[in-house]
Amino acid sequence: MGIQRRDFLVRQFEELGRVIAALLGFREKGESERALHYATDSLKGMLDNDPDYYLSFSDDEFRKNLQELWKPGIAGMEILSEMLYQLGWIYDDLGKPEIASNCFRKVKITWEVLEEDQGTFNMERNMKLEVLDKYISNHA
Repeated sequence: MGIQRRDFLVRQFEELGRVIAALLGFREKGESERALHYATDSLKGMLDNDPDYYLSFSDDEFRKNLQELWKPGIAGMEILSEMLYQLGWIYDDLGKPEIASNCFRKVKITWEVLEEDQGTFNMERNMKLEVLDKYISNHA
């Protein structure tokens, strides 16, 4: 990987860290609507699409797109999964568990595709996965 590409990825992940910190701050203050708008704008800026675009796909269509058409690659999928994870909790805060469940299903699919591609086990994802599975089954 060239230095320019690595620098770009570092900047992307630094931006993701700032976005997540802001989202958590809004949520802690009970400003979930503000968090939602900030997350939507941030996702558009980082991946050129708003959450509705990703959430509009059926789970099978979403998986196929990730496996066959996804242009940003692994780094983009990591960003997408983390943003959808945060959005799921924001939608839960807003009393919209059906949209939160859709977010969480997309997160799980993204992690599965990443795991297939990378062939590695991720402990943090595995712990989050247990929480997501429980949430999805409780709000099905």
